[in-house]
Amino acid sequence: MNLLNVLREDLKKAQLGKKESVSTTLRMLLSEIHNLEIKERKKETGLTNEEIIGVVRKEMKKRNDAIEEYQKAKREDLVAIEKEEITILEQYVPPQLQDENIQRVVEDSIREVNASGMQDFGKVMKVAMASLKGKAAGERIGEIVKKMLGNSAS
Repeated sequence: MNLLNVLREDLKKAQLGKKESVSTTLRMLLSEIHNLEIKERKKETGLTNEEIIGVVRKEMKKRNDAIEEYQKAKREDLVAIEKEEITILEQYVPPQLQDENIQRVVEDSIREVNASGMQDFGKVMKVAMASLKGKAAGERIGEIVKKMLGNSAS
């Protein structure tokens, strides 16, 4: 069963169970998926599971950014709502890799491009991101690459 069908089924269950926050979050997600289908001209064929997971991750990132802003504004009520939405969305993405696994891939990427320091950051990121697409957040990969290239330069 593809992820879009799972989302639609979960929306039906949430509506029948009168789970307002779940149904609102899933409706928003389905709307974003629909918008991407239109933008990519894939209305007939539909999006792949990977593309849908990308939309879910993008929505989770939006929520995380909103949480930061709400915390600055001392709006804990809105922070709680955003965290609840993230919890709902997390159910539809595969778990992120642990740092140790990311480090292994980054080490391989560094060896592959013969990186010698921070000047090779872009080359390493290009290879690492290709290997870790959908498995780890780009920010996290970037932090690890910087740390490892910084250590290798010393």
